[in-house]
Formats: sequence, structure tokens, C-alpha cells
Amino acid sequence: METEIGGVRVLGYIDLVLEDFEGTPFVRDLKTGTKTPHLPVQLKVYQRGLRDVLGVEADWGDYYMAKDGQPTDPIDLGSFSEPLLERWFTDMDQAERAGIYMPNPSSDNCWSCPVKHHCPVYRSN
Repeated sequence: METEIGGVRVLGYIDLVLEDFEGTPFVRDLKTGTKTPHLPVQLKVYQRGLRDVLGVEADWGDYYMAKDGQPTDPIDLGSFSEPLLERWFTDMDQAERAGIYMPNPSSDNCWSCPVKHHCPVYRSN
């Protein structure tokens, strides 16, 4: 999908678009890690792309946690603000253009990061 969020061009792939038992579409993000995201940012991006590109509304989504073999409980995507999503994309784009890259350290992120040996946060641990 290709869309625009907060004036920023976004190119990505939605993991899954499914229908519930009532025929209502929802988005699913496939996760191979062990931790469920605290905020449904990726699901909100999927929702936005689905609406912008195909005109399909998905009011909710979930994560499929591959290690558990189970989806999470449904997540109401209306509770995550569109203006906040747009602000995050705008801020991230401005920081990237200025050469500012903020680390996002965690046990899930650092082990697979290809630049961790150049990261002051990783080296300090």
C-alpha cells in the first residue's frame, strides 16, 4: 500500500485483512516476538492505509502472536487518535531529515538491530 500520513509518504504492506463472523473487516499484524505492543501504532497505520487505498473501514484489529499460536483480544482502533498518528509521522520525518535518530532500546529490539554496535545506548549496557 502507498498512502500519506501527516504529509509523509508511507509505503508498506498490511500483514492481513480479515473478516469477523459478522463480515466486518479487521486488520491483523503478525508478531513473531513474545511481547504485544503497548500501543496499536502498526494496526492504526494498517487501518489508515486500508481506508485510503481501498476505501475499506476497519474499526478494529488484533495481533497474531505466532509463539502462542493465538490472536490477542480485539483492539478498538478508534481509541488511538488520527492526529497523534499524523504528528508522530511528521516528527519522525523531520528528525530523519535532520539526521536525528533516537534509539528505541529494549530486549526485543536490540538483539536484532543491525547497527547496535554503533549505538551509545547498546554499548553502555
